[in-house]
Amino acid sequence: MSRRPRSASSRPGTNPGDLTDSPNYHHLRPIAKTFGLSQTATQLRLAEVLGDERAVVTANHANVLVRGRGWGSVPVLRIAAGQARRPDVAKVTLRGGIDEGRVALRRRG
Repeated sequence: MSRRPRSASSRPGTNPGDLTDSPNYHHLRPIAKTFGLSQTATQLRLAEVLGDERAVVTANHANVLVRGRGWGSVPVLRIAAGQARRPDVAKVTLRGGIDEGRVALRRRG
């Protein structure tokens, strides 16, 4: 008997609009793989499509890539480095390939 895989949207925590503090960024890798993109490119494209505020900080914290205009008052580098937390910013560390060690952020609400 073969099992049919459930769609990503039917599993908890796999909605492309979700970004939680979970270390398992369930939806980003499969979406990136499907479209042949990095998780970084996928994160920024989701911000474009969904109209929310997202950012990616490189592993060495030298570069910050943002989509949206609401980041001016947010200490992005400190949050990415784990030196600060804000309830309105979700953070997750990306894993694998070119994305290894990068940090994805999303403004909540």
